[in-house]
Order: sequence, then structure tokens, then C-alpha cells
Amino acid sequence: MSEESPVNRTDSLARVIRFGPFELDLRAAELNKNGRKILLQEQPFQILLMLLEKPGDVVLREEIRQRLWPNGTVVQFAPSINAAMQRLREALGDTANRPRYVETVSRRGYRLIGKVETSDNNMTLRSGETNFKRLMPTSFVRSKAFSSIAVLPLENTCQDPDADYLSDGITENIINRLPKRSGLRVTPRSTVFRYRRKISNPQAIGRELGVEAVLAGRVTQRDGALVVSAELIDVSQGAQLWGERYSRRLSDLYKVEEEIAKKISESLRVQLNESESGAKRFTENSEAYQSYLRGRYCWNRRTPQDIRKGYRYFQQAIDNDAGYALAYSGLADCYSHLCSLGAMAPKEAWARAKAAAAAAAALDPDLAEAHTSMAFVRAFADWDWEHSDQEFEYALELDAKYWLAPYWYAMTLVARGKYEKADHWIAKAFELEPLSSVIAHGAAYNFLMSRRYEDAIQVCLKAIDIVPDYPLLRMHLGQAYQQESRYEEATAQFEKAVQLLDGEALAAGPLAHVYVSAGHPQKAREILQNLVEQAQTRHVDKYSVGLIYVALGMHEVALDWFERAAKERCPWFSFVAIGDPRLDKLRLEPRFEALLRLMRMA
Repeated sequence: MSEESPVNRTDSLARVIRFGPFELDLRAAELNKNGRKILLQEQPFQILLMLLEKPGDVVLREEIRQRLWPNGTVVQFAPSINAAMQRLREALGDTANRPRYVETVSRRGYRLIGKVETSDNNMTLRSGETNFKRLMPTSFVRSKAFSSIAVLPLENTCQDPDADYLSDGITENIINRLPKRSGLRVTPRSTVFRYRRKISNPQAIGRELGVEAVLAGRVTQRDGALVVSAELIDVSQGAQLWGERYSRRLSDLYKVEEEIAKKISESLRVQLNESESGAKRFTENSEAYQSYLRGRYCWNRRTPQDIRKGYRYFQQAIDNDAGYALAYSGLADCYSHLCSLGAMAPKEAWARAKAAAAAAAALDPDLAEAHTSMAFVRAFADWDWEHSDQEFEYALELDAKYWLAPYWYAMTLVARGKYEKADHWIAKAFELEPLSSVIAHGAAYNFLMSRRYEDAIQVCLKAIDIVPDYPLLRMHLGQAYQQESRYEEATAQFEKAVQLLDGEALAAGPLAHVYVSAGHPQKAREILQNLVEQAQTRHVDKYSVGLIYVALGMHEVALDWFERAAKERCPWFSFVAIGDPRLDKLRLEPRFEALLRLMRMA
């Protein structure tokens, strides 16, 4: 008879193992006591299986270590084994001092005591029979394979809200470390983060999200120490598939993330291919990594104040590790976004963004983030559409899961009036991050430029309900209301955007434009005078100033400002010049036509 894998033999041989009042169903991977299901975490479950493989014999602590933490895993084995054994005894109603089922063998290990039986249909074997051990799998894992998971935002248990960067960053990186090509569906970041600070019942959230498993946990940071508690829950059963508490130095953050992702994959029975067996480390410098997490946390908040904080954190990461390509990409994106918000002069912002993106690509030519950063700069700093497209295509080839690439690619298509193609790439971005307010802003932008105002209103309202303080959504909603002649509602949205952008021209200009449409030209002139005065001493978005002159009917002066905007590569001129309905009165002007030709052919 040929030797089969014991795991394969399990289905045809032993199905149920009985000891005392307990039954272990191998196929269902369930432990029952007198017909009542006993919840058992993964590590105690594995120890129980080892004891059942050798009833009456000693299972050495070293054997347990090798089963639970193979391949050189770094963990404090002694306390971890003790904790797992304590959880097993609690589940069995047993104690170490007066054992009924599991006996401690001093300095060696543990032994299962009492009669053990296995049965399948009419076959019953007792522990003393020689072929009993043949029926037991030597490396049993729970038989159910899972196909979907939601990693819920880890709770920041520190009193300091500034530590949110750590809990959010760990959550996001665990999501990113899970296998992308193994058939496992991982709920996107934008979807799970709407439950941030609202996780009272992970199982219920899992049902709402339609996933089979959820990861929940908490993070504590104190005096250079990091404590991460995590548990993986079977949504259908409410049972814990795996749970662990990590008490490490903050410098071990990478290792904790890697280990949690590995344990999730093992517990869900996800088969990793060779390229997924270990996520790439972009830096070995712990301080650089923590600065990077802080930078991305600020970047995700998307206000000018936070973006400014973000680029300082990315710069700190680079100062700690000059070879940190991801940090250079983050730095480039911050400069590009500050320029897009009108909060930084284009000449300075584009130069810095281009230098940072080039450094990222040079350090890691296969980094999708680097090529995405460069593609955006090529498009709007250089109007080099051909090379921008090539960079986006390469980024998408490198990492089809990086949502920023299809989103920013769509933005360049809208800027060129390719609205149907932009629809396609916005849809691709939404597939990756369905509830992203940033992608919603891009969708609204495309709807506005292609004159689909009701669609723009609906996408903005839905996104604002989730993220009420995202200024670009307020601006797009205001413009859509304005095109529908709903001036009072438009005014309210632009006023909110002005507040969120600290009075920047990017919002103040459109507010002045709607004041004129609503019959309040004097209010528009007051804003215009203020912006023109500011422009004498600081950067003011020139497209937004020109927009006010268009509203007041002063077309030649408006064109002067637009020509200056084009020369400086002010982002909003590039974004909307071809499609903005507020500029329709200029479209037959030779000077304006010349600007559009320059932008298309540069």
C-alpha cells in the first residue's frame, strides 16, 4: 500500500475523536462538549491535536514550538506556550494543579490522560491500538478554506490621538501584505475605515461586509514599547480562528505586521505563491518607517495643513534612510497635492515633486508608486501627455492593485477631454477602493467637465456623507449646483470650501463666480480685490482669479491671468480649461484657443 498524506486520509478514516465528555470533529474542526460547541483559538487547538496524536505520551515543549512557530519565527516561546496551554485548559475546564485531561510533565512538556477513542461510521479504535496514530494528521490545520476577509481598523488605545498614525498604518500594511493573487478577497481600505472607532461587534460588521472572516484588534504604544493584540474571527460561527498578543519594541513593527499577515494566511488556508511568501521591506530603519507611516496618515487626510505635515514626515524618513524609495514617492505626491490645492507656488512645487519622483524611480525602478508620482508630474507640470501615459501604463503593470494609478490616470484623461475613457479608469479605481472620497472627487470632476451635473451632485453627496470635510468635494458640489441654477445651495458649498482651504483662491474664486451668477457682483469684486492684493506678496492661484474676471465680463483681463496660469502650469488651469462650462464664453477667443492648443501639443 502506498503511503498517503495523513491529511488526505483523514476524510476516509477518523472523523470524530472522543475523550471524556468532549468530541473533536476533524472535518468541521470543531470541539464539542455534551453537544455544546466550545470556542477554541488556533494555537490551543493545535496543541490539543498534538496531545491527541500521542495519548498517554509526553508532547515536548520543543515539539509544540516547532508546530506553532516554524521557520525561525521570532517570538517569546516560553510565555507564549504557557498562555496557549492556559487557554486550552480553560476551554476544557481543566487545571494544572488537579488535571483531568492534560497533565504537565515538569520541564519537559504535557501529556493527555484518560481514554481516547476515534470513530468513523462503525469503526471504533482505542488509543492502545497500534494503528490509532495513523488516523491522526501529523500537521492538521482547520479544514475550511476561506475566500474573503476584512481587516478592521485596529483600535488606538493610547490617550494620545497623534498615535492614530500607528494603528491606521499597521491596519493598512496588513491589508497590503495579504496575498493579491491567491483568490483571497480582501475588503479595501476605504471600506473598512468607515468603521474606525465604531467596532463593537466584529462578527456583525463581517456579515454586513459579506466576508467570511474579520481581523480585529488594538494597538498600544508607550515609552518605545509596542503592544498589538489581534484576533481572527470566523464570521459564520463567531469562533476565533487565531489570536495573539505581541509585546515588542517599536523597532520591531515590521516583524509584527509580517507575522500577523502570515498567521492570517495560514488560518484562512490561503496558499501563497513564491512571490507572495514575503512582502518587500522598503527600509530596515525603524525610525524611517515610523516617519513614513506618519506621512501617509497625514496624506490621507488631504487638507493643506495635513499635507504640509506629511511632507515633513516623509523628509524625516528620507533623512533616516536616504535609500527609502517609498518615502520619496510620498514626498513627490505631497508637493503635487499642495500645488493642486493652490497652497504652493507651481514653480517650486513641480520642481520638488519632479526631483522626488525621479529619486524614487531611480532607487526602485519597479516601484509602482514612483512611476505613478512621475506620471502625474509629467502630465501637469510638463504637459508631456505621451510620457505620462507610458508611466501610468508601467505603474499599472507593476501593481494593478495600487488605486492611485488608475485614479490619477483618469484625471489626466479628463484634462484632455477624454471623458468616456476616464469613466473606465475611475471605475477601475472604485473597484479597488469603493468608498474613497478622493476617487469620488475624481468622478465628480469628470461628470462636471462632461456636463453630467446630476451625476456629479449624487456622487458628491454620497461621499460627503462619509467625509464631510474634504474641500474638493464641496467645490464640485457647489459647481454642479451652480450649473443647475441652485445658487443658494452652491454658495453654501463654496463658503464651506473656503473655510476648509483657509481662504485660498482655489475656493474663493469659484465663490465669487457664483456670487455674480446669484446677482451679487459687489461681493465678487470684494473677493477679487483681496486676491489681487495678496498676489502682490504671495502665490495666489491665477486660474481662480481669472475665473472671477470671466464672471464680471472682463474677458481680456481674464485671459491675461489665464496666460500667466498656463505659463506657470497652475494645475487647475490644466485640469479644467478644456471642459469647464464657466469658460464657454471664451472658447471662440483666439487667445484662449491658442492656450488650449499649447496645452494639447506641448
